Amino acid sequence: MLLGALARAAWPGRPPEQPERVCLWRTGNVGDLVCALPVLAAARVRWPEAQLTLLTSPGARGAPGARELLADATWIDDLSVYHPDEVSWRAFARELRDRRFDVVLRFPQNRTSARRELRDLAFLRSAVRPGWARGFAVGGLTWISRGLGARYAHGRTLEHESRRLLDLHEEAGGPVRRPEFPLPIGGAVAERAEHLFAEHGLGRGPLLCIAPGAKRATNRWPAERFGAVARSWLANGDPVVLLGGAGDRPLAERVLEVAGEGLVDLCGESPLTLSAAILARASVCVANDSGCMHLAAAVGTPCVIPFSARDATGRWHPFEPDGETTRHAVIRRSPPCSPCWLETCPHDNACLIDIETEEVLRSAREHARRLSSPAVAI
Repeated sequence: MLLGALARAAWPGRPPEQPERVCLWRTGNVGDLVCALPVLAAARVRWPEAQLTLLTSPGARGAPGARELLADATWIDDLSVYHPDEVSWRAFARELRDRRFDVVLRFPQNRTSARRELRDLAFLRSAVRPGWARGFAVGGLTWISRGLGARYAHGRTLEHESRRLLDLHEEAGGPVRRPEFPLPIGGAVAERAEHLFAEHGLGRGPLLCIAPGAKRATNRWPAERFGAVARSWLANGDPVVLLGGAGDRPLAERVLEVAGEGLVDLCGESPLTLSAAILARASVCVANDSGCMHLAAAVGTPCVIPFSARDATGRWHPFEPDGETTRHAVIRRSPPCSPCWLETCPHDNACLIDIETEEVLRSAREHARRLSSPAVAI
């Protein structure tokens, strides 16, 4: 309420109907950006003639984000990436002011603080003049203590992040939109995917993609169990592809040790858009709560996810379209400490360790059997 009142006082009235320059501000890594695709696409539809800039940061330099995911997206006119630890905020405000945005819409993380929101509001007030800005919201579970927030969220299913962001857009005057995920898959990327499928015989049976990586250790199911799932799948004569970023190589090596021969290892070698193209043709994806999981869901591929109890239920699950409740399988335990939001688990990731290989494998086979053809044709 207070943030909304402050924003209305700083930028009264409504946004211009036909702005020339629009800035969409969304930070985060791959999963954060994939979940934001529907609201970014909705802004493009709302202002089809505007110069559309995505202002974003993956955090520290080297972390994957929008540059790796959206460099080929034709519906974005300008991709502006920054790294907070390298930014002079005074110079940054001057740069934004010089670009004279007519509209700036922020799409904050779901767990943010009043202090950060007030800081960004004050920053934009100095940087967006005489334009119009909205999108200041304190995460519903962070204005109170971690312990109280956990008790509030325990056992509840929260709104998916993609829909939460669309709600923010609607609050800023945007029309109601059906969620769409316009990933830039086509041309050379599609051709390379075709080459990989032909080279490795990936079309000879139901294709399983596995992705053992995740940004947080508290989100990672044991890599050896991913390897056991892959080994069983390969034993049926069906193909398996291992996906992930360069930072996932140690996990990938542990998967390979258990899986044995036959697994197609693309970990660290496959750009994000190529991974999306491969996932689009997979029968099922087994992954952690990670960017790869969100990519698979975005292209319509069924996901089987051993899901950490670290976060609240629902917010970061693989996206399911309205009316669907069985496209994905989220395998999750709910101990009394859930959600904890911790970066390091004091119980050795017990909520994930409790999820057995056979349960994940059985669910993956069931989901693969439901498909008579790949999820998306490239």
